[in-house]
Amino acid sequence: MERNEVLFKNTVEKGDGVTIVFNAMVEHDSPIDSFEDAKIICIEIDNGKLKWFCAEVYATYYNVQTGKTIKGEAEYLGGCCYSSFEAFTDDSYFEDMEQSALRSLAELRKQLTVKMFLGENASELEYALAKYKGTLAEFLKENANRIGNFIDKNFDSEAEKQAYLEGIEDAFGWDGYTLID
Repeated sequence: MERNEVLFKNTVEKGDGVTIVFNAMVEHDSPIDSFEDAKIICIEIDNGKLKWFCAEVYATYYNVQTGKTIKGEAEYLGGCCYSSFEAFTDDSYFEDMEQSALRSLAELRKQLTVKMFLGENASELEYALAKYKGTLAEFLKENANRIGNFIDKNFDSEAEKQAYLEGIEDAFGWDGYTLID
């Protein structure tokens, strides 16, 4: 069997373009070293009563406006032994991996929205900021309409707008200041 061969794949739509992907992949480590009753476990794996695999869980986001999908960082857990692949998805290990995958995807989306913002607006806003004599908070308040118009034009859902704003605030250290009231 190949190194990353997928034995089972399950996808779950979480809404707003987010999908969780679970792949059960071939586990190349032997169960012999993993269990006290390894001989019995190995027999049950060989007979098909138990599944022995490496779990991979990651989250994706499909942006309907751009038609592109981004993938967050995958989480892996080897040495999984369950009665079925589906049984793993009911375990707290899967829940932890899912939450970690969602956090990874959220962070990636923030990074990409900040890059998009900078790519399209950096020169205009940086020039305006360089000439501005007041504080950063005052500058942001005075330019909230421009920033708000950009957000309204490029994001449909409130969740996307909020994620974008949080990404901008995190990237620029604008904590404690609301860009749009």
